[in-house]
Amino acid sequence: MDIYEKLISWLKTCPQIKGAVYVDCLPPVPGAVGLFFLFSEQLRVAEDVLGNRQIQLRTRLMLCTHEAVSKQVHATFMSAFCRWVQEQWAMGKTPIFGNLPKRERLYAEQEKKQKTGAGGINRYGVRLTLEYTKIYNLEGEEYGKD
Repeated sequence: MDIYEKLISWLKTCPQIKGAVYVDCLPPVPGAVGLFFLFSEQLRVAEDVLGNRQIQLRTRLMLCTHEAVSKQVHATFMSAFCRWVQEQWAMGKTPIFGNLPKRERLYAEQEKKQKTGAGGINRYGVRLTLEYTKIYNLEGEEYGKD
């Protein structure tokens, strides 16, 4: 299961998200939610005596919504969503992306209005940041995979 599949399955459990979650697309429909890839970067590489490599990664995505509602209603939605992400991470209910789950972090930040489109539909976004570690053996295969 890739990052998008894991995140979408998890996001569908969020009480604030009531409709479909789109990938790299945000139809101009009130209530629509889109998940956009921003970037992925390698933070650190370490190698053990057996030749296994641990690669620490950071991936950032933007969760965007369209709503034809007031700024106050949307600010409340985004604040509640960020709080939900924090609570999920603190309770260990976020998806696992790497091989060292206890070192993983998933957090939401930077609530902001991105733009206003036709018909007064506003686009808002929250950046989701994933920090996780993948372990690969000498052949480049992921640790723990058959």
